[in-house]
Amino acid sequence: MDTAFTPTRSATFGDRLRLEWYLLRLETALQDYPGRRRRQILRELRAELAATAQETGMATALADLGRPGRLAAQYLSELDVPTPRWNDGAVVAALVAFGLPLYFWFGVGIGATEALGVAGSGAAEVSIFGVTLDLVNTPEELSVAWQVHWGWVLGCALVGVVVFLVAARAWRALAR
Repeated sequence: MDTAFTPTRSATFGDRLRLEWYLLRLETALQDYPGRRRRQILRELRAELAATAQETGMATALADLGRPGRLAAQYLSELDVPTPRWNDGAVVAALVAFGLPLYFWFGVGIGATEALGVAGSGAAEVSIFGVTLDLVNTPEELSVAWQVHWGWVLGCALVGVVVFLVAARAWRALAR
């Protein structure tokens, strides 16, 4: 007699999609949890849910766990001290300190170059917030060149460090 377990249900595409959506929301809610342990929890839950879903169905298995936010709150209550969010800090710092100024200068450069073409004049030099833009819009050439001074690079780096520390909640590392 064969005593091996035979699944009563097979995972459909919808079931896999539901599982991945649940785990994504859980992972987002667990972002304060230490990374290695968080990944382990997600792997274990994925395996448990897959096994349970074969018996009861994915919708029932997920409903039994409850909302991802509540489950995450249970895991987070195990932590003695909240941990910093280093990845969040790095992303936000890069966007604020370097992404926004580059986006701004690029937008001003393209807009001013277009204005040169409409006005009929061929070239101009514009200084905005300490960055010099050399603009050319002629039938032969269309260009925007930036001259960023070291002060701006230093300023962006300083802003980046401050934004990184705030966005990462770095003071949490001191509480350990």
